[in-house]
Amino acid sequence: MSEEERFLEVGFDELLGLASSDPAAALKEVEAALIDDVDPEFRARALRVSGLARANLGELRLAQLDIDDALQAAEFSGDRTVLGETQMTRAGILAWSGQQEESLEAIDAAFELLDGAQKAMAQAQRGGIHYRLGNFALARLDLDDAIGALDAAGEIMWGGHAMTNRGLLNAYEGNVDAARAD
Repeated sequence: MSEEERFLEVGFDELLGLASSDPAAALKEVEAALIDDVDPEFRARALRVSGLARANLGELRLAQLDIDDALQAAEFSGDRTVLGETQMTRAGILAWSGQQEESLEAIDAAFELLDGAQKAMAQAQRGGIHYRLGNFALARLDLDDAIGALDAAGEIMWGGHAMTNRGLLNAYEGNVDAARAD
């Protein structure tokens, strides 16, 4: 079994989760898979996991390099979903690096490429970025819309994340009951 086949067998979504829960293990999986010459879509997804794992390890400069490479591969693949999801991860890494305006540009690009549950995830992330930038009215619009769409799609984790951000926004604005409800 090739490293690419093993990587795919483990499952991309599981590796994304591992990038947060055990980033060192995720990096090992990805590095082994990227030894072979792989197709652009696979390369983009693997580098996306690597970038997220490195960001979670506090290696933000290396994370940005990985996600820049992932973005190139995603663009080359021609797959709008892969490109949009890569832009979502790029937006997160830029935000963690303190580059909020660039993060907003990346999440806006992702939002235009995605649909369905992925678009709702991007909208939730954009709401969080607007909150950090102090764009509270825009944050509320995005978070309210995203929460409804994520709930309808059964995306519990992302819905909870959006509700947490909306709860923080409510608390900041002094809406204690609404914050508690979220």
